[in-house]
Amino acid sequence: MEGHHHSGHNHETSIPKKINQNERMKHRIVQNTTSNGNHASLTNGKRPADVEHERENIAEDPEAFRGFRKRIRNWLLPQVKQGIHRIVDIQSTRNPTKTSIFEFVSNSGTANFQIAFFPYFWFGLGDAFVGRQLLFIISLGIYSGNWLKDFFCLPRPSQPALRLSYYGSKEFGFPSTHAISAMNLAAALLVLLAGPFTTAFWIGLPFAITYVCLVCYSRVYLGMHCLTDILGGLAVSSTIIAIWYGLGVYLIIDDYVLTSSTTIVVSIIFGILILYFHPEPVVYCPCFEDTTCSVGAAIGIACSACLTGDFIEWKHNDQYIMIFRYIFGVALLILTRFIAKPIMYKIIPWFYENFDFQGRRFLPHLSSRTPVQLKMKVVPSLNNLHDKENKKPPHDVDIPSKYIVYMLMTASVAVSCLIMQRIPYIN
Repeated sequence: MEGHHHSGHNHETSIPKKINQNERMKHRIVQNTTSNGNHASLTNGKRPADVEHERENIAEDPEAFRGFRKRIRNWLLPQVKQGIHRIVDIQSTRNPTKTSIFEFVSNSGTANFQIAFFPYFWFGLGDAFVGRQLLFIISLGIYSGNWLKDFFCLPRPSQPALRLSYYGSKEFGFPSTHAISAMNLAAALLVLLAGPFTTAFWIGLPFAITYVCLVCYSRVYLGMHCLTDILGGLAVSSTIIAIWYGLGVYLIIDDYVLTSSTTIVVSIIFGILILYFHPEPVVYCPCFEDTTCSVGAAIGIACSACLTGDFIEWKHNDQYIMIFRYIFGVALLILTRFIAKPIMYKIIPWFYENFDFQGRRFLPHLSSRTPVQLKMKVVPSLNNLHDKENKKPPHDVDIPSKYIVYMLMTASVAVSCLIMQRIPYIN
């Protein structure tokens, strides 16, 4: 890993601050990606020309887009391309230290970071309501953003802008889900912890705005988004916040989740339906896989809400005990993934073989796999960052597996609370 980062910094120093048209070929950095979903193995300063060229060319295919989808995309695409020169201007002041800082800031806006953060409200503060609402609005933002990404299929910024990060590089660019997640998280914390328009709300508002601005700026600096992507993400987030909190929808949903006897059945069916109506991109994009994980996580926490209610009464709130509860709970969450994933890979192929479900366009059908591929053993991991192509599971098994596994993972949070409430000195 050290060698990898060192190589990235060499690229940083070897490329001039501004790259004009005549110098492009001289300083072009060959894209070196792997076929590992949205976690491509890239080096700092790589120009993602090949991938983006394919995605820009799909606009010329008259069969690719039609009607409203085509009109809106044709209006947005020039906006995306025109924003590239602003990225070049911003990157002209880059240096390794600044790049590292903005990579960290950018990662704080990812769903994985935020989902790892939410269990603390159960295990530490005992406030299941806040934790549940955080996960709901984060998942809602991811679903909305990825739905629009696959609907419009707009490319990420290409040369002469440099790509200084690799997270999500194989996804489409518009809108920025980082911007959506950051703004949703900031708004949720203000509304749920401070209360709308209270003194604490106004004190926290400048910090929330600063956080959102840093995440958005980091995505532009890293060459992952243009200004149009960011503004699109902020517009989507503003719409979600206005409906979810402004109209009080979050209270209606939460009341139903806690009191209805049909919560589990309705939640699972609802999750499957919204995934079914997720648009298919015209070229492969891993957005649907991320959406499946986030929807599964939200459904799991909704199904388990009846076990915890709004508040969990912890008798001991010593700092070290709270930390221990958090570690214990997260460990059980991870253990759930390690146990559930191999089981799903045994059960789901049987379902496909007996019901001959076709799946999505870019997710290979089970019958297209060789017997060797069908018997592959997959080692579970937290994020599948470095899977090799020959170890990747069949996608038609992977998608429903992710939905069920992430649902079980978040449901295990409630189970962890019930277990720890019965253990002396931890409760």
